[in-house]
Amino acid sequence: MKKFLSLLLALAMAFSLVTFSAGAAEFTDSSSIQYKDAVDVIAALNIMGGYNDGSFGPANYLSRGAASKIICNLSLTPSIADSITAGSTRFTDVPSTSSYSGYVAWCYNRNIVSGYSDGSFHPYDRLSGNAYLKMLLGVLGYDQNIEGYSGTGWANNVRIQAQQIGLIDASFNGSDPVTREMAAQLAFLTLQADEVEYSGTTRNSRQYKTSTSAASINSDNHIQFAEDPQHFPGLKKESGYKDAFGRPGTRWTLNGSEVGVYLNSANRDYYTDVAASRIYSDLNLSGQIAAANITLYVNGEEAKLASDAVISSSNSKTVSQLIDASDSAKAQKINNNGNGDGVEIQVFRNGSAVTITAITYYPGVINSVETPASGRYVVVKPADGTDGANTPNAAFSASSSNWRYTTSAFSAGDPVAYTYAENGGIQNVIALNSRTGTLNGKTSGS
Repeated sequence: MKKFLSLLLALAMAFSLVTFSAGAAEFTDSSSIQYKDAVDVIAALNIMGGYNDGSFGPANYLSRGAASKIICNLSLTPSIADSITAGSTRFTDVPSTSSYSGYVAWCYNRNIVSGYSDGSFHPYDRLSGNAYLKMLLGVLGYDQNIEGYSGTGWANNVRIQAQQIGLIDASFNGSDPVTREMAAQLAFLTLQADEVEYSGTTRNSRQYKTSTSAASINSDNHIQFAEDPQHFPGLKKESGYKDAFGRPGTRWTLNGSEVGVYLNSANRDYYTDVAASRIYSDLNLSGQIAAANITLYVNGEEAKLASDAVISSSNSKTVSQLIDASDSAKAQKINNNGNGDGVEIQVFRNGSAVTITAITYYPGVINSVETPASGRYVVVKPADGTDGANTPNAAFSASSSNWRYTTSAFSAGDPVAYTYAENGGIQNVIALNSRTGTLNGKTSGS
């Protein structure tokens, strides 16, 4: 069994444990999307959609006309924006028959977009990042005349303000044309940004809109854009979310339905029982992390830490050895009787606090394939029911939903590796290769 789990080490490194929620839009090119949470939320709100072939086109450039549509969808909500009509857009190349005519006219009438001196708009031209940011700042209530978003130096003023409110960082090149994926990301951050208003005609009169009841995005008195009753109050952000394995992340819902769960990126990822001193070094810590600031989950269950469990430069104890002796069963799940393979350990740092999650990869077999009207699923059975370190705590039961995994892959009898959250059942299943041959000998207990 030790050799078998050692083989899982390599498999684990190639096997993604990121979970995808059924409520999230799945584009045919999802694997090419870097800002998946942004694209999922923006698509769920119908602010941006994909192409007829099912793709999103993350690397395609955003056009001036498409940007106008995004701004209208943000400002008015898509259901209202879709009803906009325009008899005339004032631009020679945006006739009333254009799919962008209503959006361009609305944005022009509110001083959000402008055209060229020859009376054209160029709706299909690429839009620069600075120009798009200027439009988004207008959505949040920033007055371009008061803030200096027109005339000499406008782009610099736009970038400074956008960076101050968290839409971009210093690496953002606003001169480049903005891609559809970046457009979704910036719109997504705009949903979470504070709205502003003015009590006068100077920059000093600018203030945040406030409310004591708005708390769907952040629990403060500022009204984030999505919290405004006129926009998307049904969008909720659960930033303290933990998945079935205890990994931190963010969960987005829209009107009670899940859009998606997006896990934080681990600061470090290991595939064996790793020493605390190695974690200390890899995190570039300058001071030790005490037990009170360490949370350790083993297959989703929180482990009791020993009183002297610290992450320091001198602590050679491994993660499993940080667990108190009274909770030794969890330590066994990590160290696999001293072998330490067949486990994925992820470390998430949040300031002076560290969350460690240990996920065991178990060997199993497809016990059966079920095809009810509600959808196909497989029942996974542990391959070894005798060693507690190599099987979940829960006893196998073919009738229990904990041992079911929804998939159209696999056949009965297939050897697999799987992960099991003690409070959530089977989470992931991957195929294993099998070999047949002659058994020439065996060592007792191996």
